[in-house]
Amino acid sequence: MSTDSLDETGPPALAPLVLIVDDIDHGREICAEYLEFRGFRVAMAVDGQEALDKAFALLPDVILMDLSLPVIDGWEATRRLKNDERTSDIPVLVLTSYAAPSYPARARHEGCAAFLFKPCSPATLGSHVGAIITRRAHAGGTTDLLTRGGGSGTPIKAGGENGNTRSTGSSDRR
Repeated sequence: MSTDSLDETGPPALAPLVLIVDDIDHGREICAEYLEFRGFRVAMAVDGQEALDKAFALLPDVILMDLSLPVIDGWEATRRLKNDERTSDIPVLVLTSYAAPSYPARARHEGCAAFLFKPCSPATLGSHVGAIITRRAHAGGTTDLLTRGGGSGTPIKAGGENGNTRSTGSSDRR
């Protein structure tokens, strides 16, 4: 759905913005529909370069990042986001079906707020996104969860985060 075709029943303009980065159309759409249902605005990217471009332009409240992406993979895109002062404080939640046992620890090392394996229930995804945004809104610095498979997670310290929300472009959802 394009932001140009939104009706007045969509999420309010000040709702948190989630950037969903996944090269699989079906996965992106399922996440987008559920998060919109939960009241979030949504923008989407299909590869790592588009994720970087949209993250720098939109400054989303949280980024859902697949790891296996064309052009620039999710690991490198996350590294670049965390090394840029414009986006270093935006929480990245890894959501991937390709996960070695070492990936959650690597994600923590790369500065990710949480790690979920696909398939992931909509409720688990929604609760993690909501928790990250709530922590971000209530604290200058947050304690986020790095989670294996939707479990209770291990708290990790993350840097300070801002709550900027921007409007989305024509190919994005709100």
